[in-house]
Amino acid sequence: MRHRYILTVCIPIVSLCLFGTQRGADNRGVTAVESPVGGDAVRIGNGHVSAFDRPEPGPKKLWYWVRAAGEEPTTVSPRTVVVAQDGGEKSIRTFSTTVRTQWKEMGSTFTVPEGSHRVEVRWEIAPADRAVYVAGLTVAPATDTGGYEDLKPGAHPYLYFRGEDIPRLRQKTQQPMASETWTHVKEEADRVMESQFPPRITDDADRAVEQARRHARNARVLSFVYALTGDGRYAERAKREIADVLVAEQWSHPKHRAQADLVSAEISFAIAVAYDWLYDQLTADERRQWRDVVFERGLEPIFRASAEGAWWSSWYRCNWGSVIHGHAGAAALAFLGEDPRVPMWVNTCREKIRLHRQEMGRDGGWGEGASYTTYAWVCATYFMSALQHVTGGRENLFDDPDLRQAHLFHLYLLEPDHSGFAKFSNCGTGIRRSGEYYRKFAAESRDSHVQWLAELMQSWSAATNLFGFLWCDTTLSPEPPSDLPLARHFRDIHWAVTRTSWTDPKATLFAFKGGYNDWDHHHHDLNHFVLYAHGRPLITDLGYPHETWGCLTEAHNTIMINGKEQLDGVKVAGGRGGSDHWCEISDFMHTPQYDYLKGDATRGYDPTDVKLFTREVMFVRQATSERPEYFIMFDEVQTTRSSRFDWHLHTYGEMTVEDDTILIRQDAAAVAVKMLLPRAFNYELHSKSWEQVGISRPFPTAIANTFVKLWPTERADSAHFLTLLFPQPVEEAQQPVCPRAQAIQSDGLLGALVEDANVRDIALFALDGGPLVYEQIRTDAARCFVRMKDGRLSSFAVHHGTFLEVNGERVFTSQQQTSHARAIQ
Repeated sequence: MRHRYILTVCIPIVSLCLFGTQRGADNRGVTAVESPVGGDAVRIGNGHVSAFDRPEPGPKKLWYWVRAAGEEPTTVSPRTVVVAQDGGEKSIRTFSTTVRTQWKEMGSTFTVPEGSHRVEVRWEIAPADRAVYVAGLTVAPATDTGGYEDLKPGAHPYLYFRGEDIPRLRQKTQQPMASETWTHVKEEADRVMESQFPPRITDDADRAVEQARRHARNARVLSFVYALTGDGRYAERAKREIADVLVAEQWSHPKHRAQADLVSAEISFAIAVAYDWLYDQLTADERRQWRDVVFERGLEPIFRASAEGAWWSSWYRCNWGSVIHGHAGAAALAFLGEDPRVPMWVNTCREKIRLHRQEMGRDGGWGEGASYTTYAWVCATYFMSALQHVTGGRENLFDDPDLRQAHLFHLYLLEPDHSGFAKFSNCGTGIRRSGEYYRKFAAESRDSHVQWLAELMQSWSAATNLFGFLWCDTTLSPEPPSDLPLARHFRDIHWAVTRTSWTDPKATLFAFKGGYNDWDHHHHDLNHFVLYAHGRPLITDLGYPHETWGCLTEAHNTIMINGKEQLDGVKVAGGRGGSDHWCEISDFMHTPQYDYLKGDATRGYDPTDVKLFTREVMFVRQATSERPEYFIMFDEVQTTRSSRFDWHLHTYGEMTVEDDTILIRQDAAAVAVKMLLPRAFNYELHSKSWEQVGISRPFPTAIANTFVKLWPTERADSAHFLTLLFPQPVEEAQQPVCPRAQAIQSDGLLGALVEDANVRDIALFALDGGPLVYEQIRTDAARCFVRMKDGRLSSFAVHHGTFLEVNGERVFTSQQQTSHARAIQ
């Protein structure tokens, strides 16, 4: 992007001792509003430059508050540029964030080299005609201690419990909920004790690192069991495990090509907690050796990389920074008073975890998907809990209204049988990571639903479940979320989920994926969905593929246009796309009878091809035993020229196409997908083996990744796909069936008529904004749904309208355009 610097106004945002002056250039003009940190905020536009003169060399942090000037989401990409005295520039990699009307605190770190003349913050705003408010913009030394130099934690152990707490913890091993977890932890420690100590791997760098990682995990669980039992045999084996870690040639994984990474942080943390729990079993020389090696190979490289602006240090939509700073912060706390750098390191981690929290949605949404949410936040919780304990509760990062909603993300993504999560982004099969951090969240919030989720998730590994034991509040009973609504829109990440039950393993679950491509582990899956019903996944997502094809548009239940991918690159693991490319759920409604959502993925496609791609879904809940729940899906696509539109649908089961209906069957469950529009189409059936797509067979009866590619017979500059999805149980020799259904096509509208027995459903979509007139239905709404039962109005929904008339009777009136749904008694 080409910047325009128009030096027309000076904006004194902040006064700093390490910089002589700070100057601002704005190409939009200046409007002051109240700032969250006192004083006025400054309105800036695309191309604005904030400049700080005469910087002192060394590690620095950029800090600011930001929000959008309007209701529409706006992408903010501040790039830090250090200008040398000779005019040369060094650009510091900076990651974007999406902002709305709520203030968001942001920050990043970088290093000012010797001989620097000025630091500039060059603001890139997208869309370019938007503006944002910035407040409290500062550049300060990245050496703050946060007051932690005054912490005097006392004798070890002190990170998560103290010596005087051990009798209480021993009693806890006999209490409900905690006793089973303790049994698993003890069994894991005993398994390690009984195993032969393996020879050190030296001929394979990848395997050697993984071996060091296993030794560190073993030491963590062994030292914990020693702390609770006092049995010195566990301590001796833990010390032997760590001895091999200390001499391992490498702590970071070779594939990451860096001294500091997820693995080196994890190893540092494991040794640090063992140091805390085994302290009385270590000689002075052992303590010094453990501390020196953890500092040299773990913490020093981590905090050096963080201060120098490593990519993970300021990309808060990625689990890496949370995992690394969470592990490293907790590890640093184990060495309070033993090195003057420790308080600064602790403060850095506190700031970084708070910034990661800024990217969590207000109702728990995390755009990397269910698996990486647990990885990011369990590691953050290691640090948050230790900081809370060491400070005597003074620093309580759990006291946060959004963190108290974090569990909703996992709850709503739960598959109906509770065996895993809806697999958006890189999400593994099953409940792959322990949910022990939800024990801590439950204890802090006193929320029985969180406790229920923790109980469900805490089944993966005893080596991590030890924290589930520590954090479990045995006075809080778990309760299933039966009182929660059956649908939720995760507004900040633009995902949505609806279901028919919280407790029935054969319930229907429909999950829809919008969102932003600047999250890590993103796929080309905007306007994509999955469907579970009658105990089986029917319309599917590959989850975490290990072949790139599984991340591409063709591998998802969405549309390709002219054979092109959705925008941005993807990788098998990791990767980040552009913040300009995203899909908004612009409408969402949930009622007991009817749900509705609309996804707009236009920005996810090449604008030289695509002018519009919206997908709307009406979920019509059960009316009678003869008419179970079903879905109406309406896709509207407009392009810049005559184009081909490929519509995709995937399953693990059997798929056939008969006339206008796609039949999907998985064991005793099925879905009939009736294509009302286009009336004429071509299609191809494809199948890829599990090896080809790069996943393990998800369950024994899964056949392959089978999908249909369907396209209108004629190329055009627009297309409409109107589809009905009827999930149903099937007997062995039975074929899925559809009720009678037909497309409605009239001037300015499209729709669906579904009728059988005594129920008649009519869904109408205005193509030009309305009004909608069909038979005895009249409304100025853009969309409407009407259900007639025995000839009488049974229920209705209108979207963005002021009235609805049915059979000459006005059944709904509003003074302004609104959306409304109602069941008629």
